[in-house]
Amino acid sequence: MNTLLAFLSTSLKHFTFSSDILRPDFTPKMPKTPWNFPALTTLYLSEITLCEDKRKYFDLFSKCVNLKNLSLTSFRVQAKVFDIITPQLSSLLLSKKKCIAVINVIAPQLENLTIIDCSINHLDVAPRLSSFVYTGQVPLKWFRGSFHSLNKVSVCLYFWRSNMLYAEEDARETISLLQKLQTAKFLTLNFDIVECLSAYPDLLLHLPSPFSNLICLTIDPNMRSNAYKVNMSAEARNFLLENSPSARFIMDIPEEPPTKAMIAKQAREMKRAKLIADIECCMTELQTLIEQENMVLVERKEAEEKIKVALENIIPEVKVWTKRTISTSESEQPKESTESQRVLAGLITQFVAQAKKMQKLLGQNYDLSVDIRSKKGRVISLFKNLLKRQRVVMETRYARQLEEAESLSARLHSTYEDAYNYLKEMLDSVTELQLNMSRRIQ
Repeated sequence: MNTLLAFLSTSLKHFTFSSDILRPDFTPKMPKTPWNFPALTTLYLSEITLCEDKRKYFDLFSKCVNLKNLSLTSFRVQAKVFDIITPQLSSLLLSKKKCIAVINVIAPQLENLTIIDCSINHLDVAPRLSSFVYTGQVPLKWFRGSFHSLNKVSVCLYFWRSNMLYAEEDARETISLLQKLQTAKFLTLNFDIVECLSAYPDLLLHLPSPFSNLICLTIDPNMRSNAYKVNMSAEARNFLLENSPSARFIMDIPEEPPTKAMIAKQAREMKRAKLIADIECCMTELQTLIEQENMVLVERKEAEEKIKVALENIIPEVKVWTKRTISTSESEQPKESTESQRVLAGLITQFVAQAKKMQKLLGQNYDLSVDIRSKKGRVISLFKNLLKRQRVVMETRYARQLEEAESLSARLHSTYEDAYNYLKEMLDSVTELQLNMSRRIQ
């Protein structure tokens, strides 16, 4: 049966229902008489039709004598008058009413009241009301009395239009509303309220500030894309704060959003900043290479000289034993020939080992020369992307390091070529000896 709560319960304490979790065409049938749930303390209803017929009066909660927390969100009532009569209610939320019904609230024990995009016709002012939150449009005709013990109040009125001036009637009703909230200690208002009051300073000139208990006043910029343009007049500030001189005042006006030109400028600045950062990074790497090379340059040179000495000592021995091997082979002395070949093979092994050491040094010189030139070329290419003035500054700043890098790279390349030619000459010499020996023995 498509009926919601079509039963009586003397023990139900908490109930939550939202039709948006069901199929779209589901419409729960609500009872036409007040609910009889004497133990119910908490009730949350959302996306629901409470009354489908257009009766004159509708009362749903008067028999829920212990109801303390009531929340109605996106609710529909077709009756002309909807009475919320709850003798023990302490917290009430009404949000996004989807009907034109007149709502009367009679809740003498109410402490927390939140109304969002929902108008009510009558509210019995509860002496214990401590927290009041309202979001919606003016006018608020239902404020017929004053609250006596408010602690926290938040009011957000949205009546600003980009192509329209504030109406004087809106300003008058806003002033009247604020006067009824005079006992508030912590007050939050939105920018529309400040701007509306500031638009009619003459209305405030001779009015005393209604707030004598304020501890903190906050002006909230939310819901306004152009909040950076809002200014509070001296009259509006005095009206809100004059009788609470020690109250903390918070009004954070956001910065103006950047224009397209500003965004383009920021992009260019970020691009230039990245270029400079890349240049500095490359120069740091280049300087590190130079310092490392300067530290090992002497050691590498000494190692190269030792290898040359070793090779130059081996070559004469190879020549001697090559001739001896040929000689013993031609004289048909197998024993002596074998011994000569063994000694010659050992000399060739020593020569190859020294040649490999030389090749390793050659590779280090070559790789370092290429690395230095590559990083130097990268820096120069980055310079070309800078503005002329910045490029001159950066070129001057790093001129000495770039000259040192060029000099070191050239020196390493020259050393590499000299060592390469020397090693090639040694290898050619040994190879020629080996070829001659092979031809003679054959």
